[in-house]
Order: sequence, then structure tokens, then C-alpha cells
Amino acid sequence: MELRYFLWGAVAEAQVLRTYETLNRYSRSLKQPLLGVEYVFTEADGTPRHERDNVPIDWPVPGAAVKVQYIPGVAHTSRLAGDTASIAVWIFLGFVVFLVVSVCWIAREANGIVRPKRRRV
Repeated sequence: MELRYFLWGAVAEAQVLRTYETLNRYSRSLKQPLLGVEYVFTEADGTPRHERDNVPIDWPVPGAAVKVQYIPGVAHTSRLAGDTASIAVWIFLGFVVFLVVSVCWIAREANGIVRPKRRRV
């Protein structure tokens, strides 16, 4: 999703309708308090959108207006500007680097076994 925001995302000014506390329920016993923000904004082509985003409870409560990122033409793809999943992106990139290095190392080891060094006579 972060790649979609990077490639096709746009930014708009939204009007905050209301803020409220909500819970993200992972299970019956594990609940995470969140701050819900409902807002309305207009896409660049003039299409109005009414959406909401849940952010961590310690997020600063927005005023009357807030910037949002969205993917044009796709409903329910907006978020408050700054509400990114950058830690997940860095973990993913770390695994990709690890995978590339591992494959190169395995290929180097495999080539060493397949082609033994020749002796000079």
C-alpha cells in the first residue's frame, strides 16, 4: 500500500467532521485504543469523499482542517498525512537485501563445488 501511495497518491486538505475514541479489537482480551477521525475532502477532479482514519491514541488531535493522502478514484484509500507504515517498509527492504545476499552466497558456494580448481601440469 505504501508503494501505491508513493506512485499514485495525492494530497488534499480535508475538513474534520469529528474525532472520537475507538478500539481496535485483536481478540476478546487484546484491545488497542485508537483515535478515530472522520473527514470530508474533494479530489482533484472534483469528486467529494467522506472517509475516516484510525490513528494511535497519542496522535495530536487535529483541528478543523487536516491534510490527507489518498489514491484518486479508489474509495477508502485515504489516510491522515503522516500516518505511514514506514517501519514495515524498512523491515521488508531488510528482508529483500538479506534474500539477495543469501542467494548470491549460495550461488557462489554452488559454483565452487561444481567447478573444482584445475591443476596445472
